[in-house]
Amino acid sequence: NTLKGGAAYNERYGNTLLHFQDFFEVVHPEPVKTLDRDAWQFSLGAMKVVMFRTMHYPDSSKSWKDSAYSVGLIIDNRVLFTGDTRFDPDLIHSAVKNYPIEAVFHDVQFYPGGVHAAFDQIKTLPTEIKKMTYLMHYPDTFQEKVSEVQQAGFAGFVEQHCYYDFE
Repeated sequence: NTLKGGAAYNERYGNTLLHFQDFFEVVHPEPVKTLDRDAWQFSLGAMKVVMFRTMHYPDSSKSWKDSAYSVGLIIDNRVLFTGDTRFDPDLIHSAVKNYPIEAVFHDVQFYPGGVHAAFDQIKTLPTEIKKMTYLMHYPDTFQEKVSEVQQAGFAGFVEQHCYYDFE
C-alpha cells in the first residue's frame, strides 16, 4: 500500500482506482535447487533471472537462513550479482559450479564485521574467480584501495555510469 497514496488515482482513467497490475507486470518465479539455498527463477522477455537468498546482516548470523532478507541475481546464467551479502564462499562456489558464470559483481567493505563482504575475506577466493570479479557497493574512499585490489587479482571496481556488455 505504500505506493497507493501517490499513484492510486489517475485522471486518465476517469478517476478510477489504479491497482498494482497497472504499474507492474507480475511474474511468479519457480523454485530452483541449484544453489543449496532458497532460489527461484523467472524470465523477463528473453532474459532469464535466478534470484537467491544472501547472507546479509546481522554479522552474528551464521547463514543466509538466519540473516535479514536480501537477494542476489544470476542473469542469463552468466552474470552473478551478489546484492547485499557478507562473505559467503559457498554461494560463489555453488554459482560458479552450476552456471557458466563469466562475471561476478560482489559488494565489498574494507573492515571486518558489518553487512558486506570484508575485503580480507573475499580476497581468499580462487584466482580464476577473482579475475572475473568486479567489486561494488564500496566506500567513497575506494581510490585509496585501487592498487591493493589490483594486486589481489580482482577485475577491479565497478565503474559508475559504465555500461557492461556481456554479449
